[in-house]
Amino acid sequence: MSSAKTVDLSHNAITSLAGKSASAGLARGGTVDLSYNRLTALKDPGVLNNAESSHLNFSHNNITDIQKGFFKTDSFAYLFSIDLSYNPLTNISEGAFSSYWGGQ
Repeated sequence: MSSAKTVDLSHNAITSLAGKSASAGLARGGTVDLSYNRLTALKDPGVLNNAESSHLNFSHNNITDIQKGFFKTDSFAYLFSIDLSYNPLTNISEGAFSSYWGGQ
């Protein structure tokens, strides 16, 4: 079985990422596109656990909050870019990106 380079979950009215990992078929370094959904906060990586993706697209949602620890997982060790454009971000908790940028 080959691995996908892109998992396109855009335009699906997704409201939460909570739940068990759904990324078993994603190739290391691939892209997960969650644009144009109904996400309001990034607080639990849920389905993105073990994704090992290099690009995450969260653009065009309604994300206002990124909580500390969202990117604190080995799942994001290969992450190169995050697209958060066109979201009304109002709260980015201190340390939300600390593991992503190599911090604690």
